[in-house]
Parts: sequence; structure tokens; C-alpha cells
Amino acid sequence: MKKVLRYASLLFAAAMLAVSCGDPADPQTPVTPENPENPENPEKPEQPQEPVTGTLTLSVDKLIIQSNGSDAATFTVKLDDKDITSDIVFRDSKSGDAVIKTDGMKFTTTEAKEYAIWAEYKTLMSNEVKVTAVASEVPETPEDPQPANTSFVRRVLLTQFTGTECGWCPVMKAGLKDALSDESIADKVIKADAHNFSAQDPAYIGGFYTPADGYPTVILDWTLSFGHQRTTANTSKVAKQLINERYDAEEAYAGIAVNSKYADGVITLKAVVKAAQTGNYRVGAWLLEDGLKGQQKDNSGLLEDWMHNLDDCVRIADSKASSSNFCGHSLGQIKAGETAERMFIMNMKKSWVPENCELVVFVSRETDKSYSVTNVVKCPIDGVLQFEYK
Repeated sequence: MKKVLRYASLLFAAAMLAVSCGDPADPQTPVTPENPENPENPEKPEQPQEPVTGTLTLSVDKLIIQSNGSDAATFTVKLDDKDITSDIVFRDSKSGDAVIKTDGMKFTTTEAKEYAIWAEYKTLMSNEVKVTAVASEVPETPEDPQPANTSFVRRVLLTQFTGTECGWCPVMKAGLKDALSDESIADKVIKADAHNFSAQDPAYIGGFYTPADGYPTVILDWTLSFGHQRTTANTSKVAKQLINERYDAEEAYAGIAVNSKYADGVITLKAVVKAAQTGNYRVGAWLLEDGLKGQQKDNSGLLEDWMHNLDDCVRIADSKASSSNFCGHSLGQIKAGETAERMFIMNMKKSWVPENCELVVFVSRETDKSYSVTNVVKCPIDGVLQFEYK
């Protein structure tokens, strides 16, 4: 009987060794609900996020920074009215919501591009802010030589809708040339030519406003318009009359200052609008190029050699509010004597000649639920233009 018991004991011990074959000096850590941190546990449960309620808001002090690795945009994150400064993840939706690196609440980069950044805090997601990094120096606000002054020099924005394939456009070109040869008229106007009649035009600009009255059409301050009057003399007469009418219709309700920087095919522009009268304002910026050549068609018998030279050609029209409204981007309400700013970034095509380019910046104001241009300036792509006072 003792032999049987001893044999059973040996079998039990062998069975235990077969089950427990690990090194006694390095025992396995058991996987239990009480030990979820076991690194060998492939079913380790994730710790649930602490539920958070409220509105997470992201803001930034700079919308444009220089991509030099040191110029920084500083973020502010608020949970309702409380500042949050830790446990925040910043992501860029333009890069598939990839995490972006920040130094605390500061963001720098060496890559020139636009970032669409949002913040993640525990279970909450914020709104999105856009930060653009540019290679050129970021323009500062131009100095105001007369801070108390709100009496600005006024000019009318004259936009000619034309094209080299437009057979009746030489009539308008001849009429405008005659009208603007009068200095008393030319001093009141800044002219821009929108070549969007056909894509065969060397100065063609797509996606721009199409005049309801066809081609050629001139629009003054996005308010008054007229077409050719069959002869040069009649077209010149009507142009002068309507330019004076539009110029006299109102004072300059706002002035414009500009600081623009150009580098490596990119224009970075800061436009500052100063209100002479409290109101709702919009601002737009266009890039113009001179010195193009195009064979002008003619149905009028007025064609002259100079009409093949294309100047004041709109290359970029950054003022689109809707498909039928190019009166500019909203600045909201500006009180009399105060200012508002907007930054523009323009990427030039390699075929465009920087030395032949300049900027047109205009401000429009709300009148009877529509907008009309109240002032316009012309400036270089790399330079400063202060407010022009009377």
C-alpha cells in the first residue's frame, strides 16, 4: 500500500512539473483583471478617457508666420472660459489630422505651406484655425503718419472686361485710352483689365466675374457699368461722364495702407483699412501684370498696333465673396478712426514677370445690403504704401 501511495505521489509531482515548466528564478506574471499592466497581456484593456464636457476653443495670435523655424504662432486653448495649457494634442487636418509638434503652446515650422490646426483635449475637439507659413518676411503694419486724420484721397476702381478674341473690344480700348489721356480723369481712376472672354487669351483669368452685359463692359466701383458706344468719341464721352459721376457720388469712407513682401514667387501682403465713417467694410487685393502681347481681333475697323500690347492685366483676383460678388473679404464693422487688417498670400506662376507686376488693393462698404468700392490704391509687390491723406 505504501508503494502505491509513493507511486501516486511521484505521478502527481511529475504532473506538476509538466504544468509548471518555467524557470523558478523568472516566474511568469499571471494575467488577471487585478494585473492589467502585464506587458505580456495582448488583451490589456485601455484606460477610459476621463469624460469632459464644455466647449473647447482654439485661437492663435498670428495667422501668418515665416517658415524659418523661429517665428512662432502662439495658441490659446480655452475650455469654456478656462485656459488649458497641458494634456493638449494639436493636429493638422491638411495632413490627415497628423499630430504637429509644438513647444508648449508655440508652433514653428521650416515648411512653407498652409496648416489647418485643431486641438484635442481628452474627449473634446476644438474649432480649426489656419496658419500659413511663408518663406518671405511677414509684413508688419505700416506706420500711420497722421493717426487722427480720416480725410483720404479717393479713387475709383475701373475694371474693363475684355479679351484678345473679343471683336468689339477695340472700340472700348480706344475710348478708354482717349478718356484717360485727360489727367483730370486719370487722377481719379485706377484701371484693371480682366481678360476672361476666352481661354485663348495670353492674359486669360479663369473663375472671375462674368459681366451680365457681355463684352466689352466696364464696371466702376462694382456699381456703375457701361458698354462700348460704337465710336471712340462716344465711348470716351460716356466714360468721362460716369467716372465723374461715380467719383462725386461719395467721399472716401475709408483709406488703405499696404505692406507687401516678395520672395521666391510668393507675395505676402498686409492690407490695413482705416474707416472715416463707422460701417461694414470688405477688402480685396488683385495682382496686375504689364507687358504681355496678344493678337487683338477687331470687328470695328478701329484696330491699332498698340492694342496688341496688354497692360494692367488681372492675374490674381483675391476678392471673391460669392460667385457673383467680388467686392472683397469681410472685415466686419469698423468704427470711425479705427482700423482692421487682412493678410493675403499670392503665388505667382513662373511665366509671370515680377518686374512687370503690381498690386491693386480696394475697400468696399455696405450700402443698402450691397457693397460698392469706396477707395482703391496701387502699390508695388515689394514695398510699403502709407495712408494717403488729402
